[in-house]
Amino acid sequence: MSTLHYGRVRRDMIEIYKILSGKYDTNVVANLKTTGIQATRGNDLRMCKTRFKYDLRKFYFTNIVVDAWNSLLNWIVMANSTNTYKHRLDIYWQDQEIMCTVTGNRNNNNNNNIYKQRSLK
Repeated sequence: MSTLHYGRVRRDMIEIYKILSGKYDTNVVANLKTTGIQATRGNDLRMCKTRFKYDLRKFYFTNIVVDAWNSLLNWIVMANSTNTYKHRLDIYWQDQEIMCTVTGNRNNNNNNNIYKQRSLK
């Protein structure tokens, strides 16, 4: 049985996939910036985390999900359909316990991301 936090992270990852794969109209959704750098780890659609002076935009959806998205492997994010992506995401996260915590202290610059992933074995 999955937790509510896991469901939230999974839904956010599905939304990011739909935005980056062009399932939504580009005039309606937020503009997500991809790096375009072919790294040895991660995926080909790695996103850039935008830096802001004030906390107002640090906690937007487009900035919060970057770390979780960039941790996914290339064979997951390059799926042909949304259902294939969901299936691959579930397979990848099946052996990992995704720990999601909400940071209460917004003044701590090191913990800006509300999604914290950790593999427990």
